[in-house]
Amino acid sequence: SRPISRDQFILGKILGVLALNLILVISLGVLLWGLLTLWNEPSKTLSFAEICLSLWLESAVILSFVIGFSLVVRPVLALSSGFVIFLLGHWLSDLAFFAEKSKEVFFINAVKVLHWIVPNLYKLNWKSDYFLENGIPGSSVAWMLAHMISWFLVYLLLTNFFFRRKDIV
Repeated sequence: SRPISRDQFILGKILGVLALNLILVISLGVLLWGLLTLWNEPSKTLSFAEICLSLWLESAVILSFVIGFSLVVRPVLALSSGFVIFLLGHWLSDLAFFAEKSKEVFFINAVKVLHWIVPNLYKLNWKSDYFLENGIPGSSVAWMLAHMISWFLVYLLLTNFFFRRKDIV
């Protein structure tokens, strides 16, 4: 094989894990689709596919963060940080609510900063029966695609930046 650049290595690593993750999400989605007997209700199939897509994109963003952060710190710490980003992303609206109720200036400003450095995963919490029954508005799906792809690209660019600066022994 010919030598590859660091950018190609990172891109191949992330795309390989994303492909494996896609296979996992599709297989588990088909299993859940069968268990929910959604073939009797074709109107819910599109909503179910959008929910599965949001789960896959969410995992892609967390994965790109973990791979990039693992270049700077130990892999276990990077994995733990990915879990923290996942939890913070889902808890941002609750943190903002508690910050406003506490009227603590530092807490309010810290939550505002977190809104800029953590993906807003709470806006993609479509895992309830409500969204399966009523569907997801097209504007929300478009926002989800733009938001998650943007975060994925930001983390991918940061990963490439850190990997170019890293000394390989």
